[in-house]
Amino acid sequence: RTPQPSAGRQQGDAVSLNGRRQQARWLLENGELWLPLEVLEGQLGVNRSSDPGQDIRLEWFGQKLQVPVAQQRSLDDEVAVPVNALLEPLGVTSSVRGGLLELQLQARPLQAIRSRDQGISGRRVVLDLAGPAMLRSGDNQLQLSLQASASQLSELEGLGLSPRRQGDWLSLKADGARLLTLGGPWRLVLDLPPGPEGRSAQRSAETL
Repeated sequence: RTPQPSAGRQQGDAVSLNGRRQQARWLLENGELWLPLEVLEGQLGVNRSSDPGQDIRLEWFGQKLQVPVAQQRSLDDEVAVPVNALLEPLGVTSSVRGGLLELQLQARPLQAIRSRDQGISGRRVVLDLAGPAMLRSGDNQLQLSLQASASQLSELEGLGLSPRRQGDWLSLKADGARLLTLGGPWRLVLDLPPGPEGRSAQRSAETL
């Protein structure tokens, strides 16, 4: 059951990212949006660094935010932080419908795909973007809200990412991948672990 809002305060347990709905706690208080760190890191791909008991440093597509301990709060036993200063400068808009928080970010074209074999470390794939992109991760899948051409889908298929397109969402196989978002220029970096095919290819190369 969704808690009833009080004056200047709304909260709920569902979040929609460019139309893709998921269960997640959120709080809107006096115009400031609070989201759990688990949602920011595990879903949106926000990069986090911190020291125990110290400030939390967040970065998403080049936008940086430092959250002092005093500005961290609990949402159903999850650590939550204020995110307006992180999301709004990148064009993310928010609206509330009952217990549902809707976050929107314009889907832009994928500009280029770059890939580099890193030997036993695996492969690095860099997606050059026209702007920051809404993304979701989980279940060994990475979902990106962007526009990709047929030739780009073929290129991603050749890299073993098994792309699937659904409207403005692109789903990639990202089993064990490490994700990094960058700004100036806009980029999404995927560090893929070596798979059986990669290890076999490397052994074949070593015997030549």
